[in-house]
Amino acid sequence: MMESDGTPIEENQTYNVVINDFLFGGGDGFAGFRDAIYKDAMQPDTETFVNYIKTLESMGKEISASVEGRKTYKSAEEIQNEAIAKIKEATSFEQVKEGDTYLVGKTLASAKINVSKISKQKAVNPIISASADENGSVQLDIQSLQFIEGNQLLVTVTDANGYTAEFSQTIVAATIATTDSSDSTDDSTSTTSSNDSTTATSTSTSKGNTNSEKNLPKTGETRNAALTLLGVLFLGAGGYLIYRKKAA
Repeated sequence: MMESDGTPIEENQTYNVVINDFLFGGGDGFAGFRDAIYKDAMQPDTETFVNYIKTLESMGKEISASVEGRKTYKSAEEIQNEAIAKIKEATSFEQVKEGDTYLVGKTLASAKINVSKISKQKAVNPIISASADENGSVQLDIQSLQFIEGNQLLVTVTDANGYTAEFSQTIVAATIATTDSSDSTDDSTSTTSSNDSTTATSTSTSKGNTNSEKNLPKTGETRNAALTLLGVLFLGAGGYLIYRKKAA
């Protein structure tokens, strides 16, 4: 709502309003002005309307009427559907796991919350009730419902006008905290592989040294062989000299 100059109407402010006596008296169930303070009265509204038409006729102005779109009629079903849509748009709940203590979520401010367990597509007792806070936050203790994995949880949210939307979810298994050992396993594997590589290299080198030692004579063995050869030469030469003397 706005004032005639377009200024928005503010909550908890006092305004002077011109209204017909029918609405001022609460006609058609309109109770908005029943607590208003009466200030003054003009002529009856019927006379005011008749005089307005007479004035236009005397001025030669055309009297016309048209639909201005200031009011829009909505059926009860349309109003309900819009209210439920608003609840659904504003509402979300965290996934509940087996063993969780609270149902946590957001919805309309001060909305009423009912939580129950579904059995054969029907809510069964006990039903836990609470209200969202002024910011729409919800934290509801659900321990007494003893949910386990596979149970169906039903939440009904009711707004200030009594319109209700339902939400359901299946309870999932509790999350088990585990330590990720893949990194350490990889490190261990890497270290083992490195050690294996080192061992293989060391073994290969050792074998290589063994083969070299077999192929190359030791220093002592070389000296003994030379002396033996020299001795054989001396003996051969001595035998040859003895043979020549005997032959002469």
